[in-house]
Amino acid sequence: MRGRAEQSRTSGQGRLFARYLTLITIAPYMGWSWTWLPCSSNGLLAEQRGEKIASMSVRVGKDLLITCPRCEQAALAEVVGEAKGLDGDGSPPYMLELVRCGKCARPYLVVEEDYGEGWDGEPGVLWPHQQRPLSLHVPEDLRRTHEEGRRCFSAKAYTATAVMVRRTLEAVCVDQGMVDSKRGRARPLFKMLEELRDQGKIDGRLFEWAHELRSLGNQGAHYSSISVTREDAADGLALAEALLDYLYVLHAQFNRFKQRRREAQDKQQERTLPSPSAHMDSDTPGQTPETGPTSQQTNTLRAHLG
Repeated sequence: MRGRAEQSRTSGQGRLFARYLTLITIAPYMGWSWTWLPCSSNGLLAEQRGEKIASMSVRVGKDLLITCPRCEQAALAEVVGEAKGLDGDGSPPYMLELVRCGKCARPYLVVEEDYGEGWDGEPGVLWPHQQRPLSLHVPEDLRRTHEEGRRCFSAKAYTATAVMVRRTLEAVCVDQGMVDSKRGRARPLFKMLEELRDQGKIDGRLFEWAHELRSLGNQGAHYSSISVTREDAADGLALAEALLDYLYVLHAQFNRFKQRRREAQDKQQERTLPSPSAHMDSDTPGQTPETGPTSQQTNTLRAHLG
């Protein structure tokens, strides 16, 4: 269930925030209330979308353990407002919650989802936005691994972040088929990265990035007097994300772009081809390709010779 929740959060965080969050009013002197004005393509309020919405439980007044995006501390956050919704496009019911950090007392917005067994209990932060969600074109296992690296970074575990970056690289190579076919297992990471380059799946610059990320991961995995800095961990996550985007998002997007342009060119060529009637019009006036001179022309010629 956690994998499905992460998948939906990564795909829908920006969409939910943009489509449904119209106005939040925070009144610190009036008990931290907020106003929710849901907007949808059909104009229906969430309460009008079926009994499933009406049966959702209420979180207001309860506490959730979340890493605050404001102070970056793991703390209990009180739910001070909520709005429930169901898009009707096959996605699960969701609940947006306005929470207040128990340490810094600042508010932020999170989302939970229900896959039939109640709310998942692992809300994802929607606002303030810090990291963009990975595309659904990235395989779920890779998204989960990279997301774990993000959580390590949020917890200021920078050495663990470096290890997860390396694990993401290895997962990419395995997913791309860079395994030992005889033994049926992964080869050394450097060899798999070389094969990715040799097969043209990554270019020289991306190979250089991947090699540096591998070195960073080795630094985190093996004891050394040199610690992994926050900056190195942040760069490692960003470069690993760029590699995922290149292999699974941009490559597929470029292929769709080429296919769409090819189809448009084919349609244009079909429109510019001459029609059969155009061929007939280009023949000698008074003649047809099948019969030659018309009967009227033949009769006129006979009378003249007659």
